[in-house]
Amino acid sequence: MRIVELLTAETVGVDLGQFGQYGVLGLFCSVMLWVLWRLYQRELTRADRLEAKNEELNDAISEKVIPLLTTATAVIQEFQRAQREDELRRLSALDRGRHPRDEV
Repeated sequence: MRIVELLTAETVGVDLGQFGQYGVLGLFCSVMLWVLWRLYQRELTRADRLEAKNEELNDAISEKVIPLLTTATAVIQEFQRAQREDELRRLSALDRGRHPRDEV
């Protein structure tokens, strides 16, 4: 009966002592409840740890990646503007009958 008392002290909300009247079957049920409770607690701990890591990664994205993407977007827009100006200059030179490379 000592095992059932130890299990009862560690498990929350279930009086495992009542299973003692069923002998080996009661002991088996008590052990299974204890094992399930421990597995449940382990999964809760794991989930909390993974959630904290997820929040840490989200913060890193917010602090580092988003500003880099903003800068990259500005650079791409500037490059596209320069390409449009170059294309307009080339078309303008063709309209006037000159070769675009003569302007450089």
